[in-house]
Amino acid sequence: MELIKIIEREGRQLVSGRELHEFLEIRTKYKDWFRRMVEYGFEEEIDFIRVAQKRATNSLKNPVTTVIDHAISIDMAKEISMIQRTEKGKIARQYFINCEKKLKEVKKLSPMELMELQFKALKEQKEKIAQVENKVDKLEEDMPLFQIDCKEIQALVRKKGIEALGGYRSIAYNDNSLRGKKNSC
Repeated sequence: MELIKIIEREGRQLVSGRELHEFLEIRTKYKDWFRRMVEYGFEEEIDFIRVAQKRATNSLKNPVTTVIDHAISIDMAKEISMIQRTEKGKIARQYFINCEKKLKEVKKLSPMELMELQFKALKEQKEKIAQVENKVDKLEEDMPLFQIDCKEIQALVRKKGIEALGGYRSIAYNDNSLRGKKNSC
């Protein structure tokens, strides 16, 4: 189970500082919190990398803004999690420890065992994709009709009703006693 997404960059495992901040449910603004965490002795380019990301806004004057995030090492993430002294911090720290253990186990595997693990992971992903596709298919089948669909259906029913009565010029169509019945959709 992936609590916080771990990425690999230049042989190092890293996590987003913002994602860790969110997971730990920190109430302080990210930039203030991160600045405080760095004061524990973490160093840029060793423990974390500053990452600028462009994001869309709802503002017409400034449609794009730059948000600062930090790609932090697993070691730093573990220490930060421990510093928080909360249940979420404990969960995150244990998660990072388990991720490191799994990475060490994977490095000890033979090429055949690695291929088997990859095959198993691909099979699981394929099953998940199939489940999602089934859910989408079911949603499409069960989806309620939209207003435009209803209007199209009403128009087709009206057209078939007029044809059944013999067309616009028929006596049945022009009989006012039947007019309310044919338009009662």
